[in-house]
Amino acid sequence: ITDAFSEPSLVFMFAMKSHKNSPPVLDAVPVLFGTVGDVLSHNLTATDADGDVLFFSADDSRLLVHSVNGLLQMFPTIAGKFTTKVRVKDSLGASDEKELRIIINSQKRAR
Repeated sequence: ITDAFSEPSLVFMFAMKSHKNSPPVLDAVPVLFGTVGDVLSHNLTATDADGDVLFFSADDSRLLVHSVNGLLQMFPTIAGKFTTKVRVKDSLGASDEKELRIIINSQKRAR
């Protein structure tokens, strides 16, 4: 290829392949049962078809969630039924969420 001055020129062409980010999939979360005064723990798990890094979270401030390994913990102080959302998000922003139901029973009575 030559330019207007009959000098050799190089032409570079690049083909960019678009990457579609698949959202992660949060595994089913069972109803969790606990007792006032006892630590409630559950491991959230998820998969990502793209192998992206995953981050876990919950909407309820009573739940502690380790953002990287998905360990969910609650230190219940009152009995009752609670419903909240838990979520997994990949490093590119795609996410999935599930409803989490928690049933906390009152303290065990000493005999």
